[in-house]
Amino acid sequence: MSQRRWSAGSTLDGRDSFALLDAFVDAAGSETKFVIDLVIRHGDQVWVLDTKYKAPEQAATDDIAQIVAYAESMGTDEEILVYPRGLSRANLYKVGATTVRALAFDLDGDLQAAGDKFLAELL
Repeated sequence: MSQRRWSAGSTLDGRDSFALLDAFVDAAGSETKFVIDLVIRHGDQVWVLDTKYKAPEQAATDDIAQIVAYAESMGTDEEILVYPRGLSRANLYKVGATTVRALAFDLDGDLQAAGDKFLAELL
């Protein structure tokens, strides 16, 4: 796991793996693991982020299901799907107690401006 501090009291963890429930141990005894792209901790808040490299009109059901599974494994209730540009349709989804937001980190323009906008929308 790599960890970086990006603002006072916040950490950004990248590419960490988390074991699924014991029920997902295969016949050979190997645990199935999630590999979560990013985990941001800011005070008591924890966000799991999953980066996508496609730019659909709306988040795919599979993408939402994937990040909801990450939420369960991390015990969080607000997750972020990150796309290379904004979605033209819904960007907020609710699955049980979990809220999934779709945010853009626009890779086509000024990356500093895109990062600033992303952080403002995240926090």
